[in-house]
Amino acid sequence: MKVSVVIPMYNSASFIGKTLRCVLAQDFQDFEVIVVNDGSTDGSSDVVRAIGDPRIRVIDKPNTGVSDTRNVGNAAARGEYIASLDSDDYWYPDHLSEAMAFFDANPDMVWYGARQYSIAFDEAPPEHKRPCRCFRKRNFFVDGQQFIHSSSMVYRRDFAERCGGYPIDMAYFEDWMFQGQLGAESPIVGTNGRVTSIYYRGRPDSATMTDTKDRTDDYRRVLHFLEDAVRQNKVKSPTWVISVSKLLFRNMLFWHSRPEVLTAIQEFSSLNGRMRTGRWRRFVKTAYLLYDDRMHDWHIQMVKKGLKGRLLDAIPIMRNCGAWCCFKWLAIVSLYTARGIMDAIQDKLENFFNSGNIQKSCSMNA
Repeated sequence: MKVSVVIPMYNSASFIGKTLRCVLAQDFQDFEVIVVNDGSTDGSSDVVRAIGDPRIRVIDKPNTGVSDTRNVGNAAARGEYIASLDSDDYWYPDHLSEAMAFFDANPDMVWYGARQYSIAFDEAPPEHKRPCRCFRKRNFFVDGQQFIHSSSMVYRRDFAERCGGYPIDMAYFEDWMFQGQLGAESPIVGTNGRVTSIYYRGRPDSATMTDTKDRTDDYRRVLHFLEDAVRQNKVKSPTWVISVSKLLFRNMLFWHSRPEVLTAIQEFSSLNGRMRTGRWRRFVKTAYLLYDDRMHDWHIQMVKKGLKGRLLDAIPIMRNCGAWCCFKWLAIVSLYTARGIMDAIQDKLENFFNSGNIQKSCSMNA
């Protein structure tokens, strides 16, 4: 058995069939599928069993959370490699064949990820034109955000066992922590410029969209772990780790007092000086001056939306809270966007001048 495809599942009856069909349609066929049912109440297991493919195993268990569910699937895997796939995501037919081609060409490598599209849950997968592959070896802490997603990862089973499983005491960001564990053990990861998977965002009943709790402690835990790994591996330009820290500060906005947010900015400013502490502090001070408590219901969702969604929120804010409140909301969004653009430009320039930090052992094949 070459590959074990591990799919955690919770109340996925309406879409798990589509996900499994994309797995069964893979060009590479030496695999098993392990679907771990985390106490679903909507008949998800019946949908999976009705497919009737002998390569699919269903493991039913009480509801204990996604981390434990992923660990159960990994422990049951018999393949040399484990390919992770969320129950609502999608693979193009060449996802596994591309991964196996990379490992065949690079037998010393232990984990891999390909680029993925991120599209709305109700959108159809874009046409897959199969452009030329571009395999590279990159530093996870620099490029993890671009290539490593829970549904694009393929890794050696024995390597994952050595690194430890998903943290069962984390309800959110457990995938980031697990990826950090892999990166701490082996920071160089194989990547592919060809898109072979799709991450569906915005599913209305997903945990990401329905959760309204402050997850600052989980963010902090992940960041401290990544920061230690960055120091241990002497990474000069940890771009992905910096982007995680930005999510922390955005998540903290208006959940915490201004002094608490400013303290957190200082807490992680040691990350190679790349935190742009002064820029963040100026933005936070201005944002808190502009903030209006009437924005709170919209702000809860702001961290889960792109720029377009934040701008569209101005319409209900103006309707319900008035023009002045709407103006302040747009000012906060504009300031945040401008800060992000400045960061992105600086990232590009710094990465260009520090390009030696990314190991470009490429094998480009048609």
